[in-house]
Amino acid sequence: MLKQCARLCLKLGLLGGNTLFVDGSKVRANTSLEAHWTEDRCRRRLEQIDRRIEEVLTECDRVDEAESGSGFWVRMPPELADQQTLRSKVAGILEQVQASETGAVNATDPDCVRDRRPRSRIMVPSATVAGK
Repeated sequence: MLKQCARLCLKLGLLGGNTLFVDGSKVRANTSLEAHWTEDRCRRRLEQIDRRIEEVLTECDRVDEAESGSGFWVRMPPELADQQTLRSKVAGILEQVQASETGAVNATDPDCVRDRRPRSRIMVPSATVAGK
């Protein structure tokens, strides 16, 4: 799901591909008392999450404002601010993905495909994979 979201954002021009974010979350695999959730606990946790999201968004806005003149960050194309236009573009990208042989579209370079050789995690020009 994350890959699809990232590809969609790249295709829409919302990501520049010049920054890498990595999630290093650790999740417990064993059952404990902490794994027991009540409706009240869920509600409290969701409130904490909402507060944290607001904090992060506020910090992002502050940083964006401070860096607004740097020219480094990708700006949302003005036409994507309109919800109907955005829906139309996403529908077009979905059609491209569904029409592709691989079920995916590389927004940065449409001629690139995922290298499916063992242990490969890179994108390469399609001629490279074909020639092996």
